[in-house]
Amino acid sequence: MNLRGAEKKLKKLYEVKDKLLIERKKVVMNCAQGIRAVHVGKYALARSKLKTAKTNMKELEALVRKNPGLSNLLNICYQEIVELESLLSVIETGKLPDVDVPPDAYLLGVLDALGELKRTAMGLLMKGKYDDALKLYETMEDIHYSIEGFAFPNSLVDGFKRKQDVMKHVLEKLYDTLVEAKMRGNGKSKN
Repeated sequence: MNLRGAEKKLKKLYEVKDKLLIERKKVVMNCAQGIRAVHVGKYALARSKLKTAKTNMKELEALVRKNPGLSNLLNICYQEIVELESLLSVIETGKLPDVDVPPDAYLLGVLDALGELKRTAMGLLMKGKYDDALKLYETMEDIHYSIEGFAFPNSLVDGFKRKQDVMKHVLEKLYDTLVEAKMRGNGKSKN
């Protein structure tokens, strides 16, 4: 290695990094659109957006295989894919999916999905579907309790403890809302 060689390699790496940053926006955008589709009941559209995001992800992974020093740039994409796939899976099956992503991205994506599931539960309450909202809450609580005992430093899973704390608060607020709905008589199921 010499100065010219170092400069040439780093310029190439910089170009690849720029391309990754631009292309990963497509993955994030498709996942965000998929999440919105779930919230309005368009599950086929959500699955289509997930499929597109995963296709885009394969292209990004191919770029990173040639430039492994940039692999950390894909974590947000993995998290978004896990979030959308978890949201769909929990709503449709009541269970978390297996997703082939790094473990830190999986945990963070699942925690993000809990926030989206709260939104889904609130939507069910607004439609008078108390029993469905309660069932979803119970599933969310099971997921949270499964993760609650995990303790990883930020150097290993950046932001994990903060997201755990936020999700605990989200569950507490949803529980309070469910109790209030039950006490007001809105807990009568209209399924």
